[in-house]
Amino acid sequence: MTAEQLRYRRASSDDSRACHDLMWTSVVDLGTRQGSPLQRTADDWWRSGESLHRLLAQLAAEWWLAGGTDSGRLVGFARTIEREGLVELTEFFVLPQA
Repeated sequence: MTAEQLRYRRASSDDSRACHDLMWTSVVDLGTRQGSPLQRTADDWWRSGESLHRLLAQLAAEWWLAGGTDSGRLVGFARTIEREGLVELTEFFVLPQA
């Protein structure tokens, strides 16, 4: 996928689950390629971490999504938080095939 085929937009708390699922796909891919696949499922991890993801949605200084212009499918996201004037990139995930 090229940059011309992507659309960027600010995320909202409604995007929390979709971002979690994209993160899960990316992390599982990395773990599998490194010989240490994750256990359980994205649903299991969501249930145990939903409150954290909801908190991150509230605390985000910036939170952006990238999606396909034709499909609207989420391809990646980045989120930052700001503490005492320091902006920190806390998450940056992209689908492995993208």
